[in-house]
Amino acid sequence: MGLRFWLWFCLVLPTALPAQHCGFDFKALIIIKFEGKMPANVHIQLLDSLQNEVFSYNHHTQKYDAPFVAWRNGKSNKYPLFPFAGEEYVLVVNHQRFRQGEKFYLRIKGYGNKTRVLPIQREHLYPLCGRYDLEEYPKEEVYGYVPEVFWVK
Repeated sequence: MGLRFWLWFCLVLPTALPAQHCGFDFKALIIIKFEGKMPANVHIQLLDSLQNEVFSYNHHTQKYDAPFVAWRNGKSNKYPLFPFAGEEYVLVVNHQRFRQGEKFYLRIKGYGNKTRVLPIQREHLYPLCGRYDLEEYPKEEVYGYVPEVFWVK
């Protein structure tokens, strides 16, 4: 393990570093804003095309049993903070599934004394890789669209 190893190491290392990915590869954020006063006890959940709950992989139980539930940005130490989202409700989803044409919905309970199921459009997705810690999200085209907020009226 002499000079050849170090020479090989020095030549390969610069090409290996750019291949690393961020923690939000293939993930996007949905920013959910409410018209009027921000509801305190609203429950927002992701549904599939048949309006069934969508679950993510739970590393503790090693099963798909963790529902996708939105949280209030900046109000919990349990979830990541996205500065550009302010104090709105946010939900991290798999961006690839939306790009493949799958349809998803948000079920909103506790806003206006009723449960609402609203469709999510591709434009509601803010891709996160390389942008998740920005103070202001760039107003540029990403994957063929400009991201916009999901409004609940």
